[in-house]
Amino acid sequence: LLQVGVQHRHLKDRGMSKITGKRQHGQDVFLGQVLRSYPLMRKCAEELREVYAALFERDAAQVDRASVLNLVTKLVHETKVATASVIWHDHQWPAKEELAASTEKYNHLHDQFTETRTMYLKEVAMLRDQNRARGNPCND
Repeated sequence: LLQVGVQHRHLKDRGMSKITGKRQHGQDVFLGQVLRSYPLMRKCAEELREVYAALFERDAAQVDRASVLNLVTKLVHETKVATASVIWHDHQWPAKEELAASTEKYNHLHDQFTETRTMYLKEVAMLRDQNRARGNPCND
């Protein structure tokens, strides 16, 4: 990282609350949907097969292969969860907030429209009643 000019102190907490912070309502359901994604699982399986081949099918130095594979599996899963969390915070949650604000604005405008329409209809009915010439049917 230092070779590309990124210093560790800049990476320390930058945006990590999106991944490690308290999950919001509905986030667990969304994470579950993303983590059950067949294409995502297939891609991860392909990556793990490559790691497996490198560790178990080649003549490698004495390494605790199972623990290395478990570590890689854990890292892949954590990467998936982190990716889904960032998607949630950057896309899903703002869209949900925007929808709630739009719904509230719509309800306010609908109430205002209903009130204005009611007042208009009452005024039209009043003008109609004032201008209607009604004669007494008994006098005709």
